[in-house]
Amino acid sequence: MLIFLLTIGTWFGFANPIIQIPPLVICIPLIFSHIAKESNALKTTFKQSWIAGTIIYSSCLYWVAYPVCNYTNMPFWMGLSCPILLGLYLGLYSSVFCILLWYIRDLNWFIRGIISGLTWSSLEYIRGTLFTGFPWLNITQAFAPWPKFIQLIQFSGSFLFSGIIICIGIWIYEIRNKKVVPGTCAILSIIFIYIIGVNLYKIPYKSQKHISSLIVQGNIDQYEKWDKKFKKMTLNKYINITSSHLKNKLTLVIWPETAMPFLIQNISPLQSKLLNFVKKNNIMLLTGAPAYEIKGQKIQWYNRAYLISPKGPIKYYDKVHLVPFGEYVPMENIFPFLKKIVQGPGDFSAGRGIYPMKTRGIAIGTLICYEIIFPNLVANMVENGAQVLVNISNDAWFGDSSGPYQHLNQVILRAIEVKRYILRSTNTGISAIISPRGELKNIIPLNKEGAIYCNKVDLISSKTFFVRFYNIIEYVVFLMNILSFIIIWSIKTRWQKN
Repeated sequence: MLIFLLTIGTWFGFANPIIQIPPLVICIPLIFSHIAKESNALKTTFKQSWIAGTIIYSSCLYWVAYPVCNYTNMPFWMGLSCPILLGLYLGLYSSVFCILLWYIRDLNWFIRGIISGLTWSSLEYIRGTLFTGFPWLNITQAFAPWPKFIQLIQFSGSFLFSGIIICIGIWIYEIRNKKVVPGTCAILSIIFIYIIGVNLYKIPYKSQKHISSLIVQGNIDQYEKWDKKFKKMTLNKYINITSSHLKNKLTLVIWPETAMPFLIQNISPLQSKLLNFVKKNNIMLLTGAPAYEIKGQKIQWYNRAYLISPKGPIKYYDKVHLVPFGEYVPMENIFPFLKKIVQGPGDFSAGRGIYPMKTRGIAIGTLICYEIIFPNLVANMVENGAQVLVNISNDAWFGDSSGPYQHLNQVILRAIEVKRYILRSTNTGISAIISPRGELKNIIPLNKEGAIYCNKVDLISSKTFFVRFYNIIEYVVFLMNILSFIIIWSIKTRWQKN
């Protein structure tokens, strides 16, 4: 019953459409501490922790079934099984963590907390890298609505900060055993992190230039978007919304991922109308659209962001990190039957590199949809010179579920880690302007059309500690993990001999 209640608490700890209570994410270390403490056998620990982890991740990622059931030809039952299968995979990481807790449960509470935190950080890093990576629902993500509390991630990154939260949770569990010192240590740690966060939050970020920007949310129905009858209507809708704000000084206008349901690279009446609109109003337009290249007898498709200026060549960035089974089918050559199961618009190819688009002295780093959830990719974009970040997305795939809210929380983490403004434009929401401190300056809610105008978006060139050393941070965490395992193994071996 206790594990069941804590699992429900975890659901409300992460973003959802009802209410989010960030501290409830501490239920995760409490669940696995309880399993490790009460279990008498390694097999039992693995089984119970895998079940608990599967329930936690499957329930929080229930929205994965929405696009599969609504936008593919897969059977309904198969769509419903997707979050369960994903939960089973992610639950394995929980099992590894819980087995470690079981193995070190006899150690001092302080050491146990430190080792647990390092291990969780390493597991989050592995989960964000292995099999193309899925760093969704890391512990830090839950605290995105409280940006003052997580300002440390500009130094540590979100994975290492998750380990700190896990460490505190392990200490909090000791209160159950009537141990006052661990609980006191946990509370003091929380206060210390908050005080540091508040002081970092107050530090002004250096900016010598700024731009004005307009973010547009068209709220186009996903079923109509690619219908030939609605292509002209879609373009007109974005032009009309933008035109109603032309009285403001606009440097950059942003439309969402694949906002234009036609090939901008091909000459057509729609292309002419789009380019004439940009030229006539002397604006820079960043918009998403599909694109292609012909190589030999093959056509390669790209998920592309175009930067269109009134003068000069059109620049573009192709999405580098594609969504498995959404934008391409992994291992298609080995398992050709997967192609028949996953019906979609066609395979996309990955772009050639991570680079900002530069024009008029502005370096714009664009992350398309899913790319924003990868800390190393975003850090790499900033390392390559991006002064402001743009995230274009189409979260219409996920309906009114937790998906769009959890996606937005990931964007907030990236803004703090790299200390950049992030301008986010989505098709159906949630569009937003996020400051380098992680503040939501303004938003357009789900399923609403509209626009957000900001007359001062600072262009920042400085680089955070995390941007400069993000690779080294993870190597250090892994090294400390390995050293701690060696020490634990040595100590336990000596105990057994004695």
